[in-house]
Amino acid sequence: MGQVCINLGDLTQAEQLLRQSLALARATGDRRYEGMMLIQLVRVVLYEVSGGSSQEQVQQSGFRIQDSEGRAALQVADRRLQIGADMAIAQAAAHQKRHQLLKVALEQCEVALATLREVNARDKVALALLVKGWLCLELGDPAAAETCFLAAYTSWQQLDHRLRCAEALSGLAAVALTSGDLATASGFVDDVLRVIHTTRLNAECEIVTLYLTCHRVLCAAADGRAEVVLAAGRALLQDQAAQLSTAEARQRFLYGIAAHRTLLA
Repeated sequence: MGQVCINLGDLTQAEQLLRQSLALARATGDRRYEGMMLIQLVRVVLYEVSGGSSQEQVQQSGFRIQDSEGRAALQVADRRLQIGADMAIAQAAAHQKRHQLLKVALEQCEVALATLREVNARDKVALALLVKGWLCLELGDPAAAETCFLAAYTSWQQLDHRLRCAEALSGLAAVALTSGDLATASGFVDDVLRVIHTTRLNAECEIVTLYLTCHRVLCAAADGRAEVVLAAGRALLQDQAAQLSTAEARQRFLYGIAAHRTLLA
């Protein structure tokens, strides 16, 4: 159920359910499931405060860190947000809170990776490497991100999962874009688009992130395909939202996840 809530953009409910599942996994000694729940909790952080989140969205983030050091740092940031009548102070506090959330999420991701490697869950390790790559990129460490995406790509190739390979390639494209290497980034995007156009898409993978990364690279390269890719990504997102039964659910799906908001902006 936690995974379903993540996909629907109900991140507060997702976190609650995932923490319950994590506690159950630890109580029963199920190490594989424990690692999986940790990765899903890390995804909640990425969905809440990744690039494209405004100061207000970071301020409203419901995610709470369990260790005392992380909690203390977040409490300081929250207090500064609450008293930050000065816009500069409020912006700095939002940045501090976002950074702390991502930093502790990375620590949780490392724990998840160690747990999943211990039980030889190859597909889940590959997924954790993708998540870690995006966390490293958000935290301003493109070299570490590249290492993660390359390892994830190799694993997904061995597992013959084309869409997950495309996710890793989109991460490598984002790394190349960050370093200003548009030629390399564009090459990765060409590979990603080939997969998108020849593979059946499903909710299991980060399809919106694929479209968003491709659009960013193509825009930077002044490639005429940028608007076509953006339109296709938006259409896919709207089609998915249209399948939800209530206006509230559609709104939460479209605007509760940072990548969705950015694609629609």
